[in-house]
Amino acid sequence: DSVILLDNLLDRYTQPSVDFVVVQNLGRGTDFSRFQKSDTFHKVINREALIIELPKLQSKLTQKIDFNNSSFWAVANDKSIMNIAERQRMKVWLRNTYEQLAQLG
Repeated sequence: DSVILLDNLLDRYTQPSVDFVVVQNLGRGTDFSRFQKSDTFHKVINREALIIELPKLQSKLTQKIDFNNSSFWAVANDKSIMNIAERQRMKVWLRNTYEQLAQLG
């Protein structure tokens, strides 16, 4: 369980010089309420970790990426992999994801 792994990391790396980034991957689930009510979440807040959300990618696009063993960039730009609408959806998803990652500094 990822929460248990995160809790172990928080306990192991207590130095103030260690920064944590918690990614809530909306592609793997949308309900983070159990995590947000957990002691681990409170540890994350107390450590001033950055919490970002990775946007959900449409299932059809995810399947095509997996099937073609492609990178996100390739899917967004290669006309032989996706049609124009799918490439545009991918570009929007990438832009939203990069905006989240930009918070890391």
